[in-house]
Amino acid sequence: MFDKDIKSKAIIIFSGYNQRAIIAFLRTLKNKKIENYAIIAKSRDDTILLTEYKEKVIYIRKKYELSLDEFTKIIKLVQRNLKVESCLIAPSTEALNRFLLENKQYFVKMNCIIPLAEKEIYEDISDKKKFGIICSQNKIRIPKEISLSNFFDRPFVAKPKTYFAQSNGKIHRPILVETKEIFVNFVNNYDTNDFYYQEFIDGKSYYLLYYFTRKGKIYKLSQENYMQQANGRSIIAAVTTNIHKKKISSDFEKLFLLFGYHGLVMVEVRLHNNNYYMIEANPRFWGPSQLFVDANYNFFEILLSEYGFLLEEPNLMEPQKMIRYFWGEGILNDLLNCNMLVHYGNHKKEIYRKMNSWIKIDVYGRNDTKKLFYTKETLMKKGERNG
Repeated sequence: MFDKDIKSKAIIIFSGYNQRAIIAFLRTLKNKKIENYAIIAKSRDDTILLTEYKEKVIYIRKKYELSLDEFTKIIKLVQRNLKVESCLIAPSTEALNRFLLENKQYFVKMNCIIPLAEKEIYEDISDKKKFGIICSQNKIRIPKEISLSNFFDRPFVAKPKTYFAQSNGKIHRPILVETKEIFVNFVNNYDTNDFYYQEFIDGKSYYLLYYFTRKGKIYKLSQENYMQQANGRSIIAAVTTNIHKKKISSDFEKLFLLFGYHGLVMVEVRLHNNNYYMIEANPRFWGPSQLFVDANYNFFEILLSEYGFLLEEPNLMEPQKMIRYFWGEGILNDLLNCNMLVHYGNHKKEIYRKMNSWIKIDVYGRNDTKKLFYTKETLMKKGERNG
């Protein structure tokens, strides 16, 4: 059921980055029969052009940099072609979200809806250093901060102090420094003043998943991560779990409500010696979003309802248990680049032994994205090389 004014607004989706989340969002739109949307491809190589959603691509970006000139052109094109007055821009990536918030008043004047918290709140959560301090002040454990040594003596994590490095404006990912070789490479190739340093926390990896409405209602779910790409990049395999029902979740819920935060947010925590440690938070779409879609606890539906693309607020019941997520391409990408996959818990042998059942639920192994799908034989062959 749709808002009576649904025909007066549309959704703009920038694809090409965080693509698995984009696909999960598009599947939600298809399932809810929402057709008033337009896709902006990042380039002619954007994999969205290999999916059934290619018909919704109305513009291919001319450059990778985000610019007001090109955004103005895109927004006017969508408003004209779809015959709408306003547009909601899907908050799909960190770079896009920060650009939208930095220029929010400009976009508001163009009748754009930006479904994000205020800029200061957003950055307090997204900036790793800031959010770590806030968590510590609110008695949520974080990894112990350490000083950078002149030599490698133990594994540690180098995290960027700010999203844009102070030395050169570049965007850095956290770096797991677990060998002398990586240590030497790090100190020789980065300005170490752009980072702060924490002890490496081993243990089980979890994501706490939330949607906070503007009225303060909380929707929540959680997942245990089984396999991840090297250097803390994308999750490859995960399963729904129940830590969102534990105290660690209520601690974060109180914190976000205290902030006055609204929208999507994912918090990564590690369980070490029976204690949870906050690793980072991401107030945007997250890669394994297909997990909550498949679990029938769809945060995207809440977003669509809150901004008038669905008339009624979805009645999200108890999510299905032990729903799995798998992204086989993530294995191939790491193995082809000679990166060592990260396994959590004792699930490594189980995943490779039951690879066929995991591949059956691959995020791309579905009719709408079948051209992006890798076969079982390819994954097994590569997986055997990785042990």
